[in-house]
Amino acid sequence: MFDQRTLINLLHQEADVAIGCTEPVMVALAAAKAREMLGTLPRLVDISVSSAVWKNARRVGLPGTGEKGLAMAAAMGLLAPAEAGQRLLAALTPEQVEQARILVREGVVKVGVVAAKEGLYARAVARSNQHEAIVELNGSHKNFSALWLDGRMAGGAGENLNLKLEALLAQDYQSLLKQVLSLSPEDLNFLYQGAEDILAFAREIHQGGRNPLSAMASFFRRTESGGESLEVLIRNLTGIAVAERMAGATYPVLTCAGSGNQGILAAVSLLLAGQELSSHPESVTRALAIAHFTNMYLKAYTGKLSPLCGAVTGGAGVAAATCWLLEGSCQQIINAMQIVLGNLCCVICDGAKESCALKISTAAVEAVRAGYMACQGINLEAGTGIVGKKLEDTMELVRKVYQGGLGEIDYYLGKVDYLLSTN
Repeated sequence: MFDQRTLINLLHQEADVAIGCTEPVMVALAAAKAREMLGTLPRLVDISVSSAVWKNARRVGLPGTGEKGLAMAAAMGLLAPAEAGQRLLAALTPEQVEQARILVREGVVKVGVVAAKEGLYARAVARSNQHEAIVELNGSHKNFSALWLDGRMAGGAGENLNLKLEALLAQDYQSLLKQVLSLSPEDLNFLYQGAEDILAFAREIHQGGRNPLSAMASFFRRTESGGESLEVLIRNLTGIAVAERMAGATYPVLTCAGSGNQGILAAVSLLLAGQELSSHPESVTRALAIAHFTNMYLKAYTGKLSPLCGAVTGGAGVAAATCWLLEGSCQQIINAMQIVLGNLCCVICDGAKESCALKISTAAVEAVRAGYMACQGINLEAGTGIVGKKLEDTMELVRKVYQGGLGEIDYYLGKVDYLLSTN
């Protein structure tokens, strides 16, 4: 069981500001670190990633470029400062972006998939005329798990704590919830500020203050703002924020369990629900903490990057937080989570792209609705589909379905371009 300080450290590890989809950012960070170790621009870089990272990064827009793909992400990383962390892709000038395009065209960057690696994994091997640097990130978007220079280890576990989500499973969910609710408000305030920044960006587009990059975002903004119900407003603003991020808009997002889209899901849903309920900002801040930790707890079963769409676990977190805002009991909070899991559990992750806006916006509405349903005494009985007697029973079954029955899905989804071309 984590103590309070370790819980806060874990929260900061998984709720960090990122610009751009975090899988391409992860690859860019590996390339940036390798270039930093070499001290010069390499003549060749080999990027290796897991099937899951490949799947998530192949079709998503890179911030401010109109480009997609891991080769371009790595090339941008070679020209970006590693110390910028998950904001590094936004640190390039237009001239540097064009230079990255040239590096890709000249074949400086090669990208491949390592079938034996699962979840979050990226490796960059960069070679100059004199030296070779190897950088690995494993298990986290920003944890340098190993660094080598000319065959000698140059660093170990990286500069981040890299706390494991699996350690949360040493206790049941009720115990974790009790711990989260005892955390100091001062330690959680950054969640509220990050959520406000996300909502402000979505509102700016929704109200016509900024032109959207994404046609999907344009669709979500068409509803007249004056006549929207809570659910419609949640759907539209969540959809706008996700679609723009996936299209390559340059704006910072506070992640949730390492995911920017799941950060948007929590932020928009709970700020709007809090406004509807006239909740005090401190209550909304605690609700955001519940959503973040609930998502992390559920991802401890499935993995942070898995065949299960993050809208499912992120949505369950929002359902729990909404129910808490409605003064639901601990059992009702769990019932709200079970409703979302029973509703959305078989939504697969087929990679990051603009249509993630459809899944996230759907999950946002269903999550808030589940919170209201649970507070009105509605629950799913054990044996209703995938729902078990306890939350932990449900998640064990979800884990078995995805690790067993759908264990190879990332491999096939990573080959989707090839598979489509053969039909």
